[in-house]
Parts: sequence; structure tokens; C-alpha cells
Amino acid sequence: MSYSPKLFQLCEVIEEIDIKFNAEYFKIYAGLHYDENVIKQLSKQKYLISKKIISEFKEPRRLFLASVFNIIEYERLDAQLKLLKLRTRKLLMRNMYLVINL
Repeated sequence: MSYSPKLFQLCEVIEEIDIKFNAEYFKIYAGLHYDENVIKQLSKQKYLISKKIISEFKEPRRLFLASVFNIIEYERLDAQLKLLKLRTRKLLMRNMYLVINL
């Protein structure tokens, strides 16, 4: 099965964005400084491209489903970031408590 050059181009663009997004998102879990605006901007770019993929292509199925996931991820990003901030704060508080009580 052959796919259009446009689909390949969209895949390349979304892959580049995804790499940058995952690198910045990893910083959250690693406890490093991260830029929330960069994460939101990259997520929005993935969202827009994913909507384009879904509207124009139904195959390959794996790409279609990944695009659906990107849309869902974008729509719940604010809640996810809020939860991660709370998690980080809780871990920091627990670690401070352990250090103080040594």
C-alpha cells in the first residue's frame, strides 16, 4: 500500500514536534526546570496536525489512532500539568520532612 507524499510530510513534522514535546515533558518527571508554555505550544501543534490527519486520512490505522490520542492529550493537558505540579510539590514536601527529621 502506498501513501501520499503529503501524509509522509505530516508524519515527519509531527515526529519532530513529538520529539521536542517528549524531551520537555521528561523534564517534569526528572525534576528539572521545564517550560510549561513550550509544552502547551508543542501540544497545540500536535493537535492541529492530528486534526488535519484525521480529516484527510483513515489509513494507516495506527497513525489515525495516534492522532486521536494526540487530540485527547491536548484536551487534558492542563489537568495533567496541574496534577504533575501537585505530585512534585508533595514529593518535595515529603523529602523536606525527611531531611528535617534526620
